[in-house]
Amino acid sequence: MPLPPVVVEIGDAQLTPELRQTLLRACTRSIKDGECVDAEESSASAPRAVAILSWSDDGSVRIQVGLTEPPRWRTRVLRFAPEDEPEEICTAVGFAAGTLA
Repeated sequence: MPLPPVVVEIGDAQLTPELRQTLLRACTRSIKDGECVDAEESSASAPRAVAILSWSDDGSVRIQVGLTEPPRWRTRVLRFAPEDEPEEICTAVGFAAGTLA
């Protein structure tokens, strides 16, 4: 039986729907027994974790993951170069968010 989802707040990044899906697929692949869902589309009342992604103009992404059991927060910052491809960035951020969850 799958666990409750990890709800991902993608933040104010200007991501196309395809890039959002790339990020969520990578997140889902990195967790066990469940999936990552977009907070904008989620109806989960009791997620197993919430991932908050904060995108900066300097090419970094702050990933904060709040776990419900046991309750605690984990934070990582990933830094990307201007020449990094958007698909690769979204994949890396998704894997990191799922791994923290």
